[in-house]
Amino acid sequence: MIKFFRKIRQRLLAENKFSKYLMYAFGEVILVVIGILIALQVNNQNEIRKLKVKELDLLQNFEKRLQTDLFVGKWFAEVNNQVTHSIDFLINHMEEDLPYADSLKYHFGNITSTYGVTADFAAFKELKSIGTDIITNEHLKTSLIDYYSQIERFAIGATKDYEKVIADASKTLFPEHFDQMWKTEEFKIGKIPVGEMIPNDYEQLKNDKAFMYFLKTLKNQHYVLIEIRAPGVLERNEKLLSEINKEIVNLKK
Repeated sequence: MIKFFRKIRQRLLAENKFSKYLMYAFGEVILVVIGILIALQVNNQNEIRKLKVKELDLLQNFEKRLQTDLFVGKWFAEVNNQVTHSIDFLINHMEEDLPYADSLKYHFGNITSTYGVTADFAAFKELKSIGTDIITNEHLKTSLIDYYSQIERFAIGATKDYEKVIADASKTLFPEHFDQMWKTEEFKIGKIPVGEMIPNDYEQLKNDKAFMYFLKTLKNQHYVLIEIRAPGVLERNEKLLSEINKEIVNLKK
């Protein structure tokens, strides 16, 4: 009987040791799992920080290039106001059969200007190469894509069409009536360019129906391809810049 109880006691002790071992092993597994989860969380946080830094750098690049585009765009707007004025002035002056004045050479020079809509696409190309998902603000992402897509499709293309109009005239119509296409002083960004084109024979030019047709058509083309598009681009530029500035502040928090 004593031996029987001893065996029972030994068996219970053995089972107790085994239970403790299982508890220890289970605890070790839990610690390993927790360690792995912590490591994954830390790694995930590091990746998020890296993406945030990359997103911030990209948005600051957009900001810088859009600011330059805005500056150039406002300068172009001043030049184009001058172009519109010169076209109107020449049409009126020639239709009224007024005599030649030395100031006319500046108006003739102005009509050859091709300052339409321009944009720096470098930051947008970088965004497409990285992947648009880098921009976490969905509304801003959509604004960026829409802005550059619309400019490329409707504004830049129109500017190229207008440039072709002037390029064609420089090969056909202008050589018949002027000694050179556009004599100008030193070109500087931000400064209104002063060009001049002196007619070889103003009286002949004034009576040239083909030139008057070109001038009146140029007025319409300048309006459709340049004037009505540029203000909208500037407005959208400023709006997009405001969105980017807010997101940059948010990312820096």
